[in-house]
Amino acid sequence: MRLRAASLAALLTLTLSAAACSTQPSNQQLPTEQPAATQQSPATEQQQQASDPEQPSPAAENDNAENQRPASAPSDSAAAQAELSLAPQPYDHDFALSVARHLTEQIGPRTAGTDAELRAAQWLADSFRQLGYETEIIPFTSSVRLPWLIRFPAADADRPISALAAQGAPAHVASGPLVLLDAIGTPEEIATVDAQDAILVLNRGQLSFARKALNASAAGAIGLIIVNYDDAAVLPIVDQPVDIPVALIARSDRAALQRQAGRTASLGPYAGESADGRNQIDSANVLARWPGGSCRIFVGAHYDSVPIAPGANDNASGTAAVLALARAYANTRAAQSTCFAAFGAEELGILGSEALVRQIKQQGRLPDVAAMINLDAIAGGDRPIIIIGDDRLARSAEALAQQLQIDAQLGALGANIGSDHSRFQDEGIPILGFFLPNAAIHVPSDTYANLDS
Repeated sequence: MRLRAASLAALLTLTLSAAACSTQPSNQQLPTEQPAATQQSPATEQQQQASDPEQPSPAAENDNAENQRPASAPSDSAAAQAELSLAPQPYDHDFALSVARHLTEQIGPRTAGTDAELRAAQWLADSFRQLGYETEIIPFTSSVRLPWLIRFPAADADRPISALAAQGAPAHVASGPLVLLDAIGTPEEIATVDAQDAILVLNRGQLSFARKALNASAAGAIGLIIVNYDDAAVLPIVDQPVDIPVALIARSDRAALQRQAGRTASLGPYAGESADGRNQIDSANVLARWPGGSCRIFVGAHYDSVPIAPGANDNASGTAAVLALARAYANTRAAQSTCFAAFGAEELGILGSEALVRQIKQQGRLPDVAAMINLDAIAGGDRPIIIIGDDRLARSAEALAQQLQIDAQLGALGANIGSDHSRFQDEGIPILGFFLPNAAIHVPSDTYANLDS
């Protein structure tokens, strides 16, 4: 992994430098909200980390000195106004690994809206501050759709099955016979069964969730259940208007549906949710800016994870890279136009970046934003590295990769896959991102130990 990570780190560093050089600084300020009571630095936890030689704090440089800042970060306000450097410090791979290890092994799964996610936000904010950045924890509240249940008649032995409701689809309860089809759901395939007033069950793949739902609805289905490739937790997103509930289940749950084929089942929110299947969650974004700087460029990653995994690759890896880049660029001219962001609640629907973009838009500052670089699940998967983004930025990154002899190529995310860059892109902001195909995400094996596998 070290050679792969070093190559990607070099590409990230040069890409950020190139992006910063191509933008003109402005007077944009950080979006602000009234600080929450939870924004206090977790000093006790930081001290414990600094005293653990196997878990170095991002604030310490493998020297066992508690709360020591890297040489590139100022220790007081006078130093913050010192002459800025043109070149960044070298990207420290070991420092990035220490961040990923802390997030995964000391904090663990960072499910949106939980205490663990909040602890991670506090720790990241404290780490940015100790690098010399002005840092805020910006809380937000979002309405989210929690898991649904597929219920069977009370007399049946099969227990209700948990299903992930598709974002963008209706949230009412549907009841009807289960019709299973071992197919992806083309109109021709659906025509081979009687889907009228039924809950149709299809396989994931090839067609988007929205296209499957549209085809099912056209055939008269009142609900759609999609069987995942495996048991990974993936948030389904329907990106076109549909009129039937849509949900995703684990591959291992298909057998229970098979036993109930032809019998009536219900699909919808479980008891305790609001009528439309939504609940409120509280999360937070962490935003860091060099003193006196602006937010022309955002470099960001989500720090939350799915509940079933500590989220080493997805996405302690991206979060660690953001913090390591912030460390490398501290007290540089590039830092003067760059804000570093850690987004909350990405796994529940890309909510953190949505909240930040909405706030910037409300403050009339979207025109000041020149680019967004997103880092998500960058420490595992196959080669080549896939570069996604707007043409100019993506081609610049591809050219840098060629100069560095890094195996990378232009590409796109697959259907039904999204990340925090999309909220910026929706507002016309140029974006850039990197990912490695076939990465293990949303599975229990996404641990720190497996980052080196």
